[in-house]
Amino acid sequence: MENQPQNTSVKNVKHPFNKKVIVLAALVVITILVVSIVAVVMDKNNDSTQQTTVSTDNSPNSELVIVNEGFTPNTISVKPGTQIQFTNNSDGNIEIIQSPADELKLEEFDAEEVTTKGGSYAYIFEDEGTFNIQDKNDPVKFNAVVTVKEQTTEESTTQN
Repeated sequence: MENQPQNTSVKNVKHPFNKKVIVLAALVVITILVVSIVAVVMDKNNDSTQQTTVSTDNSPNSELVIVNEGFTPNTISVKPGTQIQFTNNSDGNIEIIQSPADELKLEEFDAEEVTTKGGSYAYIFEDEGTFNIQDKNDPVKFNAVVTVKEQTTEESTTQN
């Protein structure tokens, strides 16, 4: 029996460490997937729940503030003769223009200069109508609707 070669192959050796590693790796992958899915869902909810802010301002001066998410409020109603101040509190430069798609054009509206962070642009809205205001370089994200009209007697009685 001494001359018989020893069997050095390992066939039935159990490696519990390998199973633990596989289970741990699977848990890590599942955790990463769950966190990623939650992040995507939350991001989509933030985009879809972006609220439209409507402001009716009867003072001779109003303000639209530009933040990183867009104009706030993004819809405003004012009387003719109201000056609206556009103030840039975003992290970037904004070139405020009237939408080229508007049929009714504002006289000399477009701020041909770039409004830098902290800068502002003012315009007096004299003509009645609905005007789409936007950033020349990112009109989808940075846009607002300005409605200019005289207040009717029905509207003035409901606000009192």
